[in-house]
Amino acid sequence: MLGKKKKSVVGLDIGSSALKAVELKLTRNGFELVHIAHQNLQSDTIVDGHIIDLNHVSDSISRIWKFARVVIWTYPVVSSFAILASSRS
Repeated sequence: MLGKKKKSVVGLDIGSSALKAVELKLTRNGFELVHIAHQNLQSDTIVDGHIIDLNHVSDSISRIWKFARVVIWTYPVVSSFAILASSRS
């Protein structure tokens, strides 16, 4: 169909040891996995839910988009970042 936009969403998980990304395309039967990528982070890049080395995380996100061939500015992006909360006794 001409002029019909591809309905996709990109997900990014920023974990303490790695980044994970997926691109999902909406189909008639649900979602289809279009791209998937994984990028390990250097140790101590994220500590206790805090990004210590922002440049490394930024560079890794750029590499993951390039590897997955995802053009993120054309799709909605959903991200996940784990933050550990300490409990007080």
